Amino acid sequence: MNSVFLLTASLILTSAASNANSQIMVNPTKLSKGSTLIEGGLSFADIEYAHEGSNDVDVDRKIIFAGISTPLSSSVDLMGQFGFIIEAEFEGVQDEGTGWVLGFGPKFVASETTDYRIFGNLFLNAIKESYDLNVGELEVAIWDLQASATVEFIVSSSTIKPYAGIDLLLKSDGEVAFGSIKSDIEKDDLLNLKFGATLNLDSVAIRPEATIFGDQTFTLAFSAR
Repeated sequence: MNSVFLLTASLILTSAASNANSQIMVNPTKLSKGSTLIEGGLSFADIEYAHEGSNDVDVDRKIIFAGISTPLSSSVDLMGQFGFIIEAEFEGVQDEGTGWVLGFGPKFVASETTDYRIFGNLFLNAIKESYDLNVGELEVAIWDLQASATVEFIVSSSTIKPYAGIDLLLKSDGEVAFGSIKSDIEKDDLLNLKFGATLNLDSVAIRPEATIFGDQTFTLAFSAR
């Protein structure tokens, strides 16, 4: 049983630590400017992970989330998110996992010109998951600290606001527990590139975002206008 635990736990922890970096789903650009902004949506991930001593493994995740930004000052917001991991699937493993994501941190305008705005944020994120295996329940708890820089491009159209950004994982740590057996996990820094846009329609704003380097994710968020 110990060998089953060590292999499965190692794969799951590799996924949790890597995917945590991409799971900042709240809007990285728009400031609330005096009123609280709320959005909700879906986030999908299809990520390949390298595991020492075994073949690479693909992991699919589906998350339903809500995000919020509330003003701290005229140029700084406090943003937060909460999401339900409704499905986590490992390639070649029949058992599915579920869990939650919770995070918060400041978002601010670092620079602004007539052509672009640069936003920065520091985000503390926590993930907790549970996998019902044939030999018992495997629980994963992990947190990470991430810094991001995002450029919003100012275009002539008021309908679309495109942006691009970089996410840097500064620190991650966590624990996996299988009965009385526990193991710690740490991960090295990881860099992601993301691209997105806010589409302002009559009564709703739609925000698609994709990560194409590092973790591969797609988020689709909605908010009222």
